[in-house]
Amino acid sequence: MIKGIKIGCYLILVVLSFLPGLLLADILVVAQKQDQIKPLKQSQVRSLWLGQNSIINGKRVKVIDQFTGSETRTQFYIEVANMSQLELKRYWAKRIFSKGTFPPEMKRNDQEVLKWVRADTNRIGYIDSSAYRPDLDILFKLDVQ
Repeated sequence: MIKGIKIGCYLILVVLSFLPGLLLADILVVAQKQDQIKPLKQSQVRSLWLGQNSIINGKRVKVIDQFTGSETRTQFYIEVANMSQLELKRYWAKRIFSKGTFPPEMKRNDQEVLKWVRADTNRIGYIDSSAYRPDLDILFKLDVQ
């Protein structure tokens, strides 16, 4: 009887350990408050990160990406551009060859993105909502399902 209870508790702990990876937080597109960039539409976010536009509200902006393979990046491109990582890789290969435009620089994680955004004006990045700090403006929110 006690052995069965121990096994049951162990199984519950194993299932619960995988739960955080299944519960994705929202993704926020952020900038410094002082930049006074107005909230963005999904189409604007898409065009910025796909290198189709770099001007928002009359200001030239720079965007930063997260490393390939990060869950935040994977979810961001699925939601914003309806692209898998493989489709995104193909997209950029084509853009580099045909237009000479390159993908955004990449950072390892949310903390590096935040550091980069705060380092200069008119910089925009996306982060997991758990990394958000109130000194930033939220320009767009992706509700991850």
